[in-house]
Amino acid sequence: VCHNGALIENSGSIGGVVSILTDITDLKRAEAALKESEERYRLLAENVKDVLWMMDTDYSLTYISPSVKNMTGYTPEEFMSLGLRHIVLPPHQRVFGTSLEKLLASERPPSLSYEVEYHRKDNSLGWAEITVALMRDTDGLVKGLTGVSRDITSRKQAQDALRESEERYRTLFETSPHATLMMDLQLNITMVNQRGLQLFGFNTQEEVMAINGLDHIAPEDQPHIQSLIQEIFETGESRSSYLSILKQDGMEVPCLATSSLVRDAAGDPQ
Repeated sequence: VCHNGALIENSGSIGGVVSILTDITDLKRAEAALKESEERYRLLAENVKDVLWMMDTDYSLTYISPSVKNMTGYTPEEFMSLGLRHIVLPPHQRVFGTSLEKLLASERPPSLSYEVEYHRKDNSLGWAEITVALMRDTDGLVKGLTGVSRDITSRKQAQDALRESEERYRTLFETSPHATLMMDLQLNITMVNQRGLQLFGFNTQEEVMAINGLDHIAPEDQPHIQSLIQEIFETGESRSSYLSILKQDGMEVPCLATSSLVRDAAGDPQ
């Protein structure tokens, strides 16, 4: 930067020019670095799928990324005029507001994460996972909150579908007219329905789960059953066989048993 000034002689006439030069190389570099950093953050905010937002200590939104339109149907301007609390469903508004208040009131709080249900512009409902943290200025003073909202509607729907499926399975399992039980890879009984308790002569699940499945198969049938189970492990296919099971009082009961392999989510036997 160059600052120029006139050199005035005693007679009052201009005798020359005084120039003061200030090296601002570091300042220009810092400005360029800041501009580059701001550009990177702008590109990130405008292209990321998650919704980035900021609000002041009065809980008024000061910024929200353009991705909010894809998530909610509202433009950034529309969303900012409504505010987060008006988008979040009433059952979650109180939790949301209380969480923000606790965050601002804490000296060294961690970031908070929670799930809320929200309205879209087309009146459909969605679920979002919101992570909020304090935003501080260069002096370390709290100037507001910054958050990331991620749409988890598909995940919640999958969880609900799984829960419903498990409930239907449990109902079928518990009300089946056939004795049904599950065993682990060591053939320890892990679950049995009411008809199974009656067949074995037990009163509670705990009594049955304390035993190994082979212990309640007639001794003469055990070698055949062990061979059959090994075949199921090797082929992954169901097998049926006649055998005699031993009730709790030692009485033998002839049965037709059908066994299948249970696999975990990775496809491994469990």
